[in-house]
Amino acid sequence: MIIQGFWDIVHHAKNIHPEIFKDEKNVVFLDIGSGRGLVPLMFAFYTKFSKAIGVEIVETCHKEATDGRKELVAKYPQYKKEISKIEYILEDVFKINFKDLVKQKAPSTKNPKLFIWISSLCCPPNIMESLAKKLENEAPKGSIIFTSKA
Repeated sequence: MIIQGFWDIVHHAKNIHPEIFKDEKNVVFLDIGSGRGLVPLMFAFYTKFSKAIGVEIVETCHKEATDGRKELVAKYPQYKKEISKIEYILEDVFKINFKDLVKQKAPSTKNPKLFIWISSLCCPPNIMESLAKKLENEAPKGSIIFTSKA
């Protein structure tokens, strides 16, 4: 299956893993390599997930994402609820403990699951393998991972 954009992520996820959308309020969306933050923004608006988090290591991309979020808050106060679900983190993904992240960012969520999107086109196989092992050990049971390549 080829995933080409945001709508493909949602469409395929709903078809392949409909169970995660039955209890959306207990799901935290996580975009690893979030760039300018568009995918977390879309998930915040188009799902009932409790939080939409983007993790980015490139400072300029992270700044564009956070500046964009601030601009949305200023221009569209009527969407405060959706915008408040968005958070962008500037960090090396290997320095993040995903169990702790979910507890910190969605403390009111019962039995949280992560819905993880990895835009992996820039990642060499050894990085993806290391990330897969990390997620296997740290992501809550029932979490789902989608990538742009295996």
